[in-house]
Amino acid sequence: MEESSTYQAIIKNGTEKGIQIGTEQGIKIGFMQGEQQMLIKILQYRFGTIPEAKMRMLASIDSIDELDRLSQKVVKANSLDEVFA
Repeated sequence: MEESSTYQAIIKNGTEKGIQIGTEQGIKIGFMQGEQQMLIKILQYRFGTIPEAKMRMLASIDSIDELDRLSQKVVKANSLDEVFA
């Protein structure tokens, strides 16, 4: 069975789909990490040292929308607490 052309085509198609999905997930993860790092730099520039608890919270964010929301709050916030309120 492993020798049949149908079997080989199914395996090849599955492998290609798996690679595509993995690549898309890798790109999303890389983009999220870049957004998180940029937000951290901006927060540090505006407010100085970021407490460890806030750093852990930032690292746990897995939504681009949430990162965007925080980024917008940084522009208007007068303190680090206002950003995370």
